Amino acid sequence: MLNLMFNYALRQDALHHNLVRGTSRLKPPTSKPVALNLDHLHEVRQAVSSWRSGPAVSGPRPDSQVKDVIEVMLGTSDRIGEALALRKRDIDDTVVPMQVTVAGTRVVIKGKSVYRQDHPKTSSSTRTLQVPDFTADVLRPRLALLEDEHDDHLVFFTRVGTPLSPYNVRRTLRKMLADAGLSDLKVTPHTFRRTAGTVIARATGAETAAEVLGNSPKIAKKHYIEPEEPAPIATPALHLQVLAPRSAPANAAQD
Repeated sequence: MLNLMFNYALRQDALHHNLVRGTSRLKPPTSKPVALNLDHLHEVRQAVSSWRSGPAVSGPRPDSQVKDVIEVMLGTSDRIGEALALRKRDIDDTVVPMQVTVAGTRVVIKGKSVYRQDHPKTSSSTRTLQVPDFTADVLRPRLALLEDEHDDHLVFFTRVGTPLSPYNVRRTLRKMLADAGLSDLKVTPHTFRRTAGTVIARATGAETAAEVLGNSPKIAKKHYIEPEEPAPIATPALHLQVLAPRSAPANAAQD
């Protein structure tokens, strides 16, 4: 970016030379994707389900939208924007298992309203997925609410009927986890995508997980599939036994 900026300054005669020419890029810190284990996932689900549900809670109660969005992301490996962009027409409950087509995403432009983009993050990410029962169980009641609505109506929307914003879901999720004392888990909507991708990769392989995620295997492994702990390799150690020291001859010991 600095190189582009200084080159532009050169063209505008604001500088005499590019100050960063010849410099190398900074290496980003190495990191690995982290998925939720089943115990932590259970804690997150409990926190989300019980948030603001006690008898002393004042004001409007949660409408379960964030809870349902989480189950959709876990069952589809969707990005948060893809889950919030699901329309009535994208869900097929006439087949078993239920099928969900990922064909759009919610896009936020700073200072402007949220709008639905007619393809996912990349145009090649459009995909149709079979979803598990726990995801179908939260989508069916939402479809029932849309029975009289047109096919392009969004599945997730606010109390006043406006599109649900990814920012609002993230903010509410942070509040839910903080109130439950789970902030240290550092859970974001992308955590559910990584969790789903990791589970699929463990069961079927990285290539299948990448197809479900809508990424290449390289990107899926780098950003979404938590690497497995390497298992000890025992066979080479057995072969290396031939290198063990020989016992000293008996007469050598007497000498």
